[in-house]
Amino acid sequence: MGGYDTNTNTTELHYMDYLAASVPVKYYAFGYGGMFTLSIMDKEYRPDLNQDQAYELLKKCTSEIKRRFLVNLPKFRVRIISKDGIKDLPHIVAEGEPA
Repeated sequence: MGGYDTNTNTTELHYMDYLAASVPVKYYAFGYGGMFTLSIMDKEYRPDLNQDQAYELLKKCTSEIKRRFLVNLPKFRVRIISKDGIKDLPHIVAEGEPA
């Protein structure tokens, strides 16, 4: 779960489990995709990433999922949460798939 706190002017990301226990995190991925991508984020995440760098990091993660995951996931939706609201970025699309 992510959001923007207008009181502190900061963004927040939380992992929430099935019992609604919430833990703040810097980045997160879950399921099989998370097993393939958390090591990439561990290696490449920096708190000072700008939006373009973060998008490129997501492209690396989705490329790894496409390469290693049995299920075909041709398109990934990307959204930015900021003080201005939620903004859609271009989908990350597998090569050869329609945008």
